[in-house]
Formats: sequence, structure tokens, C-alpha cells
Amino acid sequence: MTPRYMPKGCRYMSEDPNLLTYLQQFNKFILNKTVTGCGGTSLFLNSSIDVVIISPRLQALKDKHEQHPDTFLFHSPYTNNGKRAADIKRLMSELNSYIKTHGNTPFIVCNPAKILVTLDSCDKVIDVLKNACRH
Repeated sequence: MTPRYMPKGCRYMSEDPNLLTYLQQFNKFILNKTVTGCGGTSLFLNSSIDVVIISPRLQALKDKHEQHPDTFLFHSPYTNNGKRAADIKRLMSELNSYIKTHGNTPFIVCNPAKILVTLDSCDKVIDVLKNACRH
């Protein structure tokens, strides 16, 4: 896939009327949004696209989760290895349940899955998504 640049004069990604249509043609894609404050996160959270948003900024994810309560925030507040391991396992189970009730299938139309995760936990989310695809 070749890079796609925003049209001249667009301040926010939502100002590009063709962006979501363009991206949906690829079914799955990675958006490397290098500019903050351009409305990319809001664009995808308000779209009908299933999305995993990976960010190094936990507070930004918490704020978006508060603004969009139907998102799934994958975050464990624990730093203790014993508690953290158990909490990660719980989060993975809850994410699996969330995925089963979000996203469209040929027979059921549901709200799109919107998953928020920090970079250090994205491998766990990817594991859950891979496992969900096998079933």
C-alpha cells in the first residue's frame, strides 16, 4: 500500500471526505498517524470501522474511553507481577467477550469493535484477536 497524504488545507482527518472509504478498501490496514491533534482517533472512534488504537499515551486512551464508553480499554493498573498477570488474563477474557458482541458478521449487525491499548500491551490484544479469528 502506498502512502496517502491529506489533501491540502485539511486540518482534521475528518475533513477528507474520501479517507474512510479509501482505507476500507484494504479491509485491514495500519495507520501511522505521525501528527497529533489532527482528529484521527476521533474519526475512527466515530466510524463504523472495527479498530484497534495503539498509543504510547495512556492518559489519552483513558480520556477517549471516557468519551466513548463502548470502547474496550485494555489496561492493567497493577505493576506487581502476581496481580498484573492475573489482571492481564482477566482483561484478555473480557476482550474476547467484547469481540464476540461487537463487529459485524454476514448475519448480525453489531456496534463496531473499538479497542484502545498501550504499546506495551498490544501483543496481548493481538493474541486475543488471532485466537478469535480461529474460532
